[in-house]
Amino acid sequence: MLIDKIFYTRRRTIAIIINNRAEVVVRAPLRAKQEDIDKFIKSKFEWISKKKNEMLKNRITQIKGLDKETIHLLGVNYTINLTNNQRVSISEDKIILPSINSLDNLKNFIVKYAKQYIPKRVNVLARLYGLEYGKVSITRAKTRWGSCGYRNNLNFTYKLILCPIEVVDYVIIHELTHTLIKNHSKKFWQKVEEIMPEYKSNESWLKKNRAVIDMI
Repeated sequence: MLIDKIFYTRRRTIAIIINNRAEVVVRAPLRAKQEDIDKFIKSKFEWISKKKNEMLKNRITQIKGLDKETIHLLGVNYTINLTNNQRVSISEDKIILPSINSLDNLKNFIVKYAKQYIPKRVNVLARLYGLEYGKVSITRAKTRWGSCGYRNNLNFTYKLILCPIEVVDYVIIHELTHTLIKNHSKKFWQKVEEIMPEYKSNESWLKKNRAVIDMI
């Protein structure tokens, strides 16, 4: 059984995940032996095969089902149209995608859109509230909306662009606040609330809509 990705972490047991690209991802302890990993994979062969097939079928369904579907970018509704054109384009209420590799094209489009919008918005909010930061990077992270590094470099997942503008602002403010306070102490949340009194409603929106956004 082919392993697409393997990560060694500070965990005690071996785990297998079939991600939304139907890839076999293994998470293993730092000192795990390859023979033990292979043995574990072999023991889960039937389960892996079943899950891979399910994910592949879902992926095909997603691609075919994209046409005429609605996607939300910064709170604005767009209808997806699949065509024979080779280029991706956007109009007032439509996103035109090539029918071949449409799902990948959609993701690439969203990443590009995020790279155009988020860094500019970070700059606006940082100036507005007198906060300083390093670089801004747009990633394909799946578990974090954003992060702030030791040198105040900020990272945001491209999926953030699928949220309403006020929710995007909340995540940006959250990470900008980390340039001042590197933890989630009471002082941190007081600062966030000082900047954005309604932050809890935006945080709640993220929790409620996480599953839907993760499908893209």
